[in-house]
Amino acid sequence: GGILQHFSLPENIRMSLFSARFLRNINEYLGVPNEPPIDLQFQPSGYLFLASPKDAAELEAAVQLQREQGGSQIFSPSPTPPGLENEGWFDPWTLLHAFRRKARPHPHFTPKTHAGFVTSADNPQDPEAARITYVHVHMADSLEYQPVACAVVVNAACVWGSQLSFGVPHRYVFSWHCPDGPGFSCPFLIDTSGAYFRRDGIAGNYLGGMSPPEEEEPDPSDLSVDDAFFQEQLWPRLARRVPAFESLKPRGSWAGYYDHNSFDQNGVLGPHPKLENLYVAAGFSGHGLQHA
Repeated sequence: GGILQHFSLPENIRMSLFSARFLRNINEYLGVPNEPPIDLQFQPSGYLFLASPKDAAELEAAVQLQREQGGSQIFSPSPTPPGLENEGWFDPWTLLHAFRRKARPHPHFTPKTHAGFVTSADNPQDPEAARITYVHVHMADSLEYQPVACAVVVNAACVWGSQLSFGVPHRYVFSWHCPDGPGFSCPFLIDTSGAYFRRDGIAGNYLGGMSPPEEEEPDPSDLSVDDAFFQEQLWPRLARRVPAFESLKPRGSWAGYYDHNSFDQNGVLGPHPKLENLYVAAGFSGHGLQHA
C-alpha cells in the first residue's frame, strides 16, 4: 500500500498528509489494550514520478498546488535527493486487520453479505419517499436472508458496490529478485513509460507493475495473471530505466480488483443524491487505502 501527495485536488493532498500522521501514530488511533502493538512497516522512502520534457509543465503546475498544501518538490536529474518523509509504503493487510480488531469490541460488528435494499419508495402509498428502510442480509451458511431495519446505510463495498462503482478492472502485481538493483534509498518510482516499482525489504527484492492500455484491459471475471504481460510489456520498460533489472529473476505475481471511477479517478464520498439515508464511499481508484 502506497501513500503520496502527488494529486491535483487539494482534498486528496490534505487527506494524504493526515494519513501520514495517522500511519506514524497508528497505535494512538487503533491500538487495543492488552494486544500486541501494530507494526505497519511504514517505509517513508518517498514517491518519485518521472516526467519527460513535454510533460514538465503539467507536472510543475500540479507540484505548485501540492507545495501550497505542504506536499511535494521538483527534483532535477542530477543529483536526485531522497523523497519526502510523508510518502512511501506500508503493509495494507496489517492496516486492514488493525481496523477490524479495533471494531470488534462493539456489539453489532457482524460480518454478513448484503443482498439488497428495501426503500420507502417501494411503498405505493408514498412513491416520492426515498429512504432505505431495510437491508436484506444473507445469514451465514444459509440461503436465507434477514431484513435488518436501519437508520443509516454506508456503502463502502469497493468493487462490490454494484452500480456505485464505475468500473471494475484488475491489475497485476509482480515480484522479482535483483541483488544489484537500487538500494535502500530508492523511492517508489513511477517511470515515464507507466511502469512502477519499489523495494520489498532490503534483500534485493522488488514489487512492480503497470496499467495496460484501455483496449487491452484484462477480463475482470478472471483474476489469473498473464505472465506474458511481464515478459513483453513490463520487463523491457524496467530494464530501460534500471539497467541492472536486465538480469532480474521473477519470483511471483498476483492480481486484484481496481475500484475505478472512470469519471475523474477520484473517490465518491458523501450522501447519495436520491436516497437520503445512504452514504457512499467508493470509486477511490489507487488511493482508497491511504485515504481510508
